[in-house]
Amino acid sequence: MHIDIIYQDEHLLAINKPAGLLAHASKMATDVDIDLLSLLRVQVGGPIHLVHRLDRATSGLVLAARNSEMAGELGRQFMARSVEKQYLGVVRGWPPESGEIDYPLPDVRDNSPRK
Repeated sequence: MHIDIIYQDEHLLAINKPAGLLAHASKMATDVDIDLLSLLRVQVGGPIHLVHRLDRATSGLVLAARNSEMAGELGRQFMARSVEKQYLGVVRGWPPESGEIDYPLPDVRDNSPRK
């Protein structure tokens, strides 16, 4: 499977993660043997560190670092919430043009730590 890389330089990669693909291997998802991080490491060669992730069912842009120093710095920025993120949702009906939706999705996994 080929991963669409939107941007890359000697420090960063911006990847178009398709829906249905895990960001990285997890004990929570034992039903899959392929993930974005593994595919990227093969495709670009060398170490790759995901800076953040998107849920399996979600598609969108994911940032990855080519070294642990850059991954750490970007991770600190995400933790400090100094990174601005935008999400586009597909909805049914006609919602207001702008606003906030605060509706956590239920966890449907049998082995969920939240159950």
